Amino acid sequence: MLRSHDRGTLGIGEVGNPGWDPICFITPEGFAYYLPALARLALEGPDPVWGSYVPQLAVHLRYDGAANVRWQHCTAARRSSR
Repeated sequence: MLRSHDRGTLGIGEVGNPGWDPICFITPEGFAYYLPALARLALEGPDPVWGSYVPQLAVHLRYDGAANVRWQHCTAARRSSR
């Protein structure tokens, strides 16, 4: 499913169901790629069907605390190069 969407076309319908959220299975590189779209979904406000994406995004950002491979992937050098 994620291969058929880029950051501009990813919508809440693709990632809004906490029971089947493909972001749970994505690599750290893929998460970094889609993070702008995920932030956009969180900032758009609640969807009438799926509700707010904020709690779901928070789970992805907090998962495994300091050992979160997504946080570890986003080093200062990588953040400044984008």
